[in-house]
Amino acid sequence: MTANDLEELARQMVAGPAPKPYKKVFAWVGRPDSLRGVIPTRAMARKSLLDLCPASEIPSKEEAVPRWIERRLSACLDEVAAGSRYVLVLDDAEVLARYRVPLAVFHRFQGDRRAVVLVVAPGALPEHAGRLPSWTRFDPNHTVEYFQAALGEQCIVASDRRAHAEA
Repeated sequence: MTANDLEELARQMVAGPAPKPYKKVFAWVGRPDSLRGVIPTRAMARKSLLDLCPASEIPSKEEAVPRWIERRLSACLDEVAAGSRYVLVLDDAEVLARYRVPLAVFHRFQGDRRAVVLVVAPGALPEHAGRLPSWTRFDPNHTVEYFQAALGEQCIVASDRRAHAEA
């Protein structure tokens, strides 16, 4: 999927139900600010996974972290669903890949007029690494692979695909 495709889908969701073939959970691979202009501001609820899951509250047992993150996300999704926004943009999504959080939590939020865009920063260590416990480690080679496996290649949107699509 290209950035242009995502932009068109967001416009359709604002106007009415979007086409059924889309899963409507996407990974945006690019800097968070590169998403500006793709999703209409009036349609977007933007949240940070790190704000939803403060480091001071992360369970000490690593195997408990994915379920803890799921509970935090579930509460966020309920809050956004009660509002008038159509697209949840979730920054710092690399954390989902790091802890192998199942993405099924997002499927109950999506629908004909709702979607989730998980923002995945490209490159080595995420900028927010300092906001996580010191024992947290990232493997940048596996982050995008995680989202490709979980969502399918058709749901990965590289921020640089807009230029390629228009070239």
